[in-house]
Amino acid sequence: MVSEGLSEKRTHFVFSVDCRSRMEHPICSTYFGNCLAVCFVAADSKVLIGEEGVGMAVKAIGEALGRLKEGVLRGAEAWLSYGSSLSVQRERVFSLAGSPRFELYNVDFGWGRPTKVEVVSIAKSGAFSLSDSRDGSGGVEIGVVLKNSEIEAFSSLFADGLSKF
Repeated sequence: MVSEGLSEKRTHFVFSVDCRSRMEHPICSTYFGNCLAVCFVAADSKVLIGEEGVGMAVKAIGEALGRLKEGVLRGAEAWLSYGSSLSVQRERVFSLAGSPRFELYNVDFGWGRPTKVEVVSIAKSGAFSLSDSRDGSGGVEIGVVLKNSEIEAFSSLFADGLSKF
C-alpha cells in the first residue's frame, strides 16, 4: 500500500525561482547569472497521496510563490539551515531543477538555439526538471529519472491525476 509509513511524515518540495523580474528594480531578461530565490513547501504526505493531493500541492506552491511579493530575498538567511535540517530529519524531499521562465530554448551562445534541453544532474540528485517547450507554444517539458520498474506506475498515476483537472 502506498500510504504505509506515511502517517506522520511530511513531504517537502524545494525549488528555485527566477527573480529577475521580481526585484524592486527588475533585472533585464537577458541577464544570464545567479538571480534566484529558493522556495520551500511542506505538506502532510497522507494528504498528498489522497484524492485532493494534487490540488493541495498546487495551492501550497502558489502560496509559497505569493509570499515572494513580500520580498524575494526575505528569509534568505535561513535557506541553508532549513535545507540542512531536512536531510537530518529524513523526511521526503523533492526538488526541482530549472523553470520554464528561464527560457532555455531561447539561449544562444553563438552556435544557435538548442534543439533539446536536458538537466543531466537529476540522474544523481533525484530531482525532476522543468523547462519551456522547444516549439515555443507555451507548454512545458518535464524531466524525471526513474528506475524501469517505476516508470509504468508513474506514467499511470500522472495521467490519472491530470485527467481530474
